[in-house]
Amino acid sequence: MRAGPLSDGRIIDLLNWNFVCAYTVNADYLDPKPTVGPDERAELARIQQEGFAKKLSVGMVRVYVLTPDGYTYDVVPTQTSDMTLSALRQAVAHFRPEAGKLVVAPTPQSVPPPAPGGAGTLHLVSRGDDRGPGGSFRPRTGSSCHPKSGRSSCRRAR
Repeated sequence: MRAGPLSDGRIIDLLNWNFVCAYTVNADYLDPKPTVGPDERAELARIQQEGFAKKLSVGMVRVYVLTPDGYTYDVVPTQTSDMTLSALRQAVAHFRPEAGKLVVAPTPQSVPPPAPGGAGTLHLVSRGDDRGPGGSFRPRTGSSCHPKSGRSSCRRAR
């Protein structure tokens, strides 16, 4: 979902200006030794059960839209950016939220290492260990590349 709808600038803007977003990691709730408490696990189960009762597409990788008082309103389709955008716009039209200032300003989740003059930087990220610091996507390495005689000479940066 991050590489699809959640990387679309239109969706990012709509979410940032009209919704209070929360990101959860399924393993935090479902592992044999979950990292969240029983109250939080019960709340996610309640949201999902309300979705089932409304015959919504409840599942593991989903965008749940809740009413202002915390009840399940919709499960947004995320197969394509256009489907996600359409469903989010419908929720905005229904609730008519007053766009406000961002609670947390958007910032890059990772910053590439500096490159020497005239070089380009290849900034690689990979799926990380969700149990460690930094979350799912974090930088693993960077490479600075200098064009030389039609070839690229790269050095690895840490």
